[in-house]
Amino acid sequence: MSVQIKFDTSVGVSFDNQVHSYAQLMQKLQSEKDIAEAMVDDHKEIMTTLSQSEQHQDVSEKKHHNLKKDNKMQETQDVPPILRVIDRDDSNTLTEYLLSRPVTFAHKCEDVMATCSVLAIMAGIGAIGTIYHSDIIPSHNQIALGFVCATGICLLGTVLSGVAGGISDCWQERKNRLMQEKMEHTRD
Repeated sequence: MSVQIKFDTSVGVSFDNQVHSYAQLMQKLQSEKDIAEAMVDDHKEIMTTLSQSEQHQDVSEKKHHNLKKDNKMQETQDVPPILRVIDRDDSNTLTEYLLSRPVTFAHKCEDVMATCSVLAIMAGIGAIGTIYHSDIIPSHNQIALGFVCATGICLLGTVLSGVAGGISDCWQERKNRLMQEKMEHTRD
């Protein structure tokens, strides 16, 4: 029986007997196969553990992201709505929309339209009040006529700002569509 010396970097020095028969060869191959299967099983367990830890890490990252988002929302909820700075596009509720800052020219036209509408309503109420209390207000006809003219001017402002905002929004959409088409052509 001879001794064969193998130098394996992972194990160190090992002394294996040489195989002289088919039975010994089969036993040796079977033992190597068992060792290889055990290593594969260990590898599978390690990979399963790693994938579970990666999934856990992904879940923890999502939880961390959601926690940051919740903290940010809670920080903004702690601030009174009147003091928050919210863009018109990011508003979620009516209060946020009313207190948001306009971003585009169309948003500014919306604000002018709303202001002119409110002023028209108030001027109309003033005209009605002046006519109703004609016995108290001297020269009520001239004052009522002034309120009616103010109502007309405010309604004209509402219409003109609405038209300007609509045209601006239409041009902005057209510009965005043309830019998107241009990007599609340059990408191809």
